[in-house]
Amino acid sequence: MKSILIHLVFFSLIGLCCFQSFSQTFSQVYEERLAFNMPTSILEGDSFYIVAAAGYTAFSGTLSYRFGIKLFKTDKQGNLIWKKIYSESGKGISIGSYGSLAEVADGYLICGDEYDTTTTDVTFVLMKFDNEGDFQWIKSYPRGGKQECFHGSLTSDKSYIMIGETFFNNQSSDYYVLKTDSLGNKEWDRTYGINGTQDRGFNVYQVYDGGYVLGGISNSFGDPADSWIVKIDSAGDEEWSDTYGTSGEDVLVNLSASASGYLVWGGRIRWFTTHRHNTMK
Repeated sequence: MKSILIHLVFFSLIGLCCFQSFSQTFSQVYEERLAFNMPTSILEGDSFYIVAAAGYTAFSGTLSYRFGIKLFKTDKQGNLIWKKIYSESGKGISIGSYGSLAEVADGYLICGDEYDTTTTDVTFVLMKFDNEGDFQWIKSYPRGGKQECFHGSLTSDKSYIMIGETFFNNQSSDYYVLKTDSLGNKEWDRTYGINGTQDRGFNVYQVYDGGYVLGGISNSFGDPADSWIVKIDSAGDEEWSDTYGTSGEDVLVNLSASASGYLVWGGRIRWFTTHRHNTMK
């Protein structure tokens, strides 16, 4: 078997913005005996951290690995308290790539997508774990074809909203947003984009007026792609959208919304083989 290390590094931030200076609080390495582990989300409690990772969870003696979810709980010094693993036979489960772990009163919610090895469909899913990291339920939202989930967040009424992309003939895609209630039951879903282009939704957050802001990348308005921000109301109807970019490819990979309604985002600008990271407010 191969082994891989999960390396967590935590920093204390000093200064008001742009990481002007920081000091390392601790560094811990957690060894896994199965290849590929990708931590994507972390929650901080009063005396602990919860880390969610996607990776191989089973090994059959051949190259047949099973992809699933791993939850780690540590104390504030990074010492491991428990680790839990969840996977399904015949399925490969990934989790949101940009920080989708949310704490609720009796546990944790996290979104992702599920690959069915029989149908080859990829479907949005929402998973619930209790306070000890034990699996409680999974809800899937099939609509046929391929929908990849990149991010989700908790709303003011403790329901959940998630974003990703839905594919058309594996050649073009739209933003795909799905809203559930607090029990994971689907309330509505919407797509945003122009057929024949690639629109990939990477972040979704509720904002001050009860609506939501979506961030990602689109080449619906020109090529190379620009960062694309879409504002929708509480029912998912589009209110406005705008693109931001240069003559290069502009990839929005992080977005947040403040109480005053200002959007803060960061991304990557690429000219051929040159990359530059950028932050805007």
